[in-house]
Amino acid sequence: MERLLAKPVEPVVARSGRARPIASIHHELCIACGACETACPTRAITVTTTATVQGSRCIGCAECVDVCPVEAISMIGPEQVPETAG
Repeated sequence: MERLLAKPVEPVVARSGRARPIASIHHELCIACGACETACPTRAITVTTTATVQGSRCIGCAECVDVCPVEAISMIGPEQVPETAG
């Protein structure tokens, strides 16, 4: 089953200059339980009717992936993150 993202994701560039993986929410699966928001050490995730990731805060630790009870979060690697002009 192919999963689609509701919103495009901006790449997060590590100090090395290379993009690192970031969390991606599969909104059609999210039950807005808040487990990911609680687990995120950088507060990159907020939950209202669904979870949302602030890409600039995500450090790619995957804590959110580990705690999601419905597997609605995955990590997007640098090759899956669109490039931005700049």
